[in-house]
Amino acid sequence: MPTPLDPATLPDNVVALRTLLLRREDEHAAELAAARDGLKEQVLCNEQLKLRLAKLLRERFGASSEKLRGAIEQLELTLADLEEKIGETTLAEAAEPDVPPETDAPRRKPARKPLPETLPRDVVEHAAPAPVRNAAVRSAHSART
Repeated sequence: MPTPLDPATLPDNVVALRTLLLRREDEHAAELAAARDGLKEQVLCNEQLKLRLAKLLRERFGASSEKLRGAIEQLELTLADLEEKIGETTLAEAAEPDVPPETDAPRRKPARKPLPETLPRDVVEHAAPAPVRNAAVRSAHSART
């Protein structure tokens, strides 16, 4: 992150000040792009580990092996660590001011429309069944004695 500007050291010339600010903005944009690339790389690594874990789980349940159990546990730990790092990176990125995304994906509409309010509704209440089982247990118990 660029160092904060000291008001005492800012140039008095407007052109020099504009040049300074544009250079700092470019530095910040490059740093942000590098951070996003690192996050994408972490997400990709995370997805690869998930696929590898799924493959090992299929192998484990297909043929029992003690070696696979240790590898699966290690991958689960590594995956948890990576997800934690991604969460921390996402939180740090959320603290920064929002930059409009390069490509906006259109929002999808819901698959179904809600039911109309004018549709008649019937409320059906079901009574609890009578305790027949207890009567059968009592009759069976009384037959033994």
